[in-house]
Amino acid sequence: MQEEFKEWSEALYSSLNVHDSFPELVGVDLEFVWTLLMVRDLKMNICKWAIGSFLEWDKLDQAAGGQEQNLGTKLHQATRNAISKRAPKLMNAICKFNSYCVTLAALSKEEWSIPLPVPLPVKLAEL
Repeated sequence: MQEEFKEWSEALYSSLNVHDSFPELVGVDLEFVWTLLMVRDLKMNICKWAIGSFLEWDKLDQAAGGQEQNLGTKLHQATRNAISKRAPKLMNAICKFNSYCVTLAALSKEEWSIPLPVPLPVKLAEL
């Protein structure tokens, strides 16, 4: 069953014409390319989620600092709840991204000369 799935995934991978679009990936392991694509997609999602979280924090900070109108208690609580709900999802995605970085480092071979992504900081303030 697993061998059949592997053959199917390799056929699907070859049908994507990745080697035609990216000739530098010729000879690179399928698992490495798959993980690299997963890291790319995950990092794009992390960027979107982090920007949304930072904008919400900025909204709270500006209202508290007097630069904008006060939010009001109900809107302030709703914004804080949105931030608290988004934070675990963002942290899980960052941890998953960092684990993919470790996997890529283990799978990488020097002759491929493909730059590896750097793990992201776990603290949101350092992003």
